[in-house]
Amino acid sequence: MDVSGSVDPTKPGTYEITYSYTDGAGNQISKTITVTVVASKAAIDAKDSTIIAGPTTKWSAENNFNSATDENGNPLQITDLTVTGSVDPTKPGKYEITYSYTDGAGNQISKTITVTVVASKAAIDAEDSTCLLYTSDAADEGLGV
Repeated sequence: MDVSGSVDPTKPGTYEITYSYTDGAGNQISKTITVTVVASKAAIDAKDSTIIAGPTTKWSAENNFNSATDENGNPLQITDLTVTGSVDPTKPGKYEITYSYTDGAGNQISKTITVTVVASKAAIDAEDSTCLLYTSDAADEGLGV
């Protein structure tokens, strides 16, 4: 059997492949097929963020995850993905988090985001002061109002 034509599975497009052979009676038999390579719709959408460090600050992987789709465009849940990396929301710094999964064609799909934890800028601006206390005794002595 002879095969003519080729398919580039890395490039979307339409490819023709022809299979042919000659039977025992000398007849040429052939069949042409069309192979269509479509672009994968596999994707992960996640976002960077900045949070303020604090003893009660919380972070979870869902905070930065928007959506994901498989190679056919079907939606995936965050539970379908692997999340690597961690964030310590009590300590300022930059933390990388990677969301990933393997699609049905065996391709590794991933998205890395950065969570920036910044120190709190909360402050109180106050000064010491001295106040004079006026009492009724001070008023009787002519010191007060």
